[in-house]
Amino acid sequence: METDSCAKSFISTRGDSRSKDTSSKSLDDKMTELVNLQGSSGKFKMYPQNWKNSVFEEYTGSYDAVQASCPKCARITLWITALAIKILELKMLEKKDLWELVAQKSRKYILAKLNQNIKERFSLLAKAEEYIMGC
Repeated sequence: METDSCAKSFISTRGDSRSKDTSSKSLDDKMTELVNLQGSSGKFKMYPQNWKNSVFEEYTGSYDAVQASCPKCARITLWITALAIKILELKMLEKKDLWELVAQKSRKYILAKLNQNIKERFSLLAKAEEYIMGC
């Protein structure tokens, strides 16, 4: 079950001891790690306990910061999915031929969850882009 970020007041940021330091990974490895987090629906699944030393932490900062920045109208899973799309577009542009369909599937997922409201999807992705550019 998805958790509304506005309803949570505390999330543990304790990392998974199996996580690897992303700074030494190649762009291909980071892209693969990110793409592997996408579910069959297009949603990106990332949880606080796996955040530490992940590709998400490298590009977005702490889980708490991401959660705090989540727009009030969106669930955290939509926000993380929007951020993943923007990580691909802004930080991995040279690999676009490899991830383009992944991003397309996630855009469709977001649109479906926003009841086909294209304006809301555009707004969410614009906020995600602003967030990624600020990191």
